[in-house]
Amino acid sequence: MIQHELSQFERILNRELEKESDAPGKFTHAFLRATIKDIEKCNVMNKGILTAIATNPEWLKPIQAYFAAWQERIEDDGLNPVVASIIRFAADGIWYAKLTNTAPPGPEQLQQIVEKLNQLSKGEGE
Repeated sequence: MIQHELSQFERILNRELEKESDAPGKFTHAFLRATIKDIEKCNVMNKGILTAIATNPEWLKPIQAYFAAWQERIEDDGLNPVVASIIRFAADGIWYAKLTNTAPPGPEQLQQIVEKLNQLSKGEGE
């Protein structure tokens, strides 16, 4: 189940990557958009992650492997690695807040946050 959930998100991410030019921040920008799309579609990965955390910590290993690979790509994406990491961790935080309903941003605030993160992912506003 977890591998399926991760593969689904990876497909979303790859579709977003195909839309990008070869400019710096390509992967970071696509990761942000894929995460936001996942949030809007009620979190493709949430069931797998919740199941893994709740029932068997060993099931976290594939999740950790995917995230480690994504983080490596983000840090080597042509942006300042700290800025790129901030974008990823912000996207993950929004995803988590929505997943757990812990004061997630409303639609207008989410749009503003995403716009700012998009600017940063394009190397603007550092």
